[in-house]
Amino acid sequence: MRLKKQALDIGLIPACSQESESEQSRMMRRIVQGIVRYDLSERQRQVIQLYYYEHKSMREIAAILGVTISSISHTHRRACRMVREKLVAYQMTR
Repeated sequence: MRLKKQALDIGLIPACSQESESEQSRMMRRIVQGIVRYDLSERQRQVIQLYYYEHKSMREIAAILGVTISSISHTHRRACRMVREKLVAYQMTR
């Protein structure tokens, strides 16, 4: 499954050659997947999975999970914020 571009477009990968960029993109994707798998709550993982991998809208996700669109939006924002914070922390330790 392909991840939506904005999921990886975080501005932390420096400009470099295309081959090296591809390798860095793969590494960044693995890091993001690890964060999603191990650091997010079950509900946050569900929202990320449905939105980025299954390309569902917020409205569709709300219907699937039986909650309000506002709740899905809030969960999505919190999950994205956590992923960004973990990525920044990772970049600072490298």
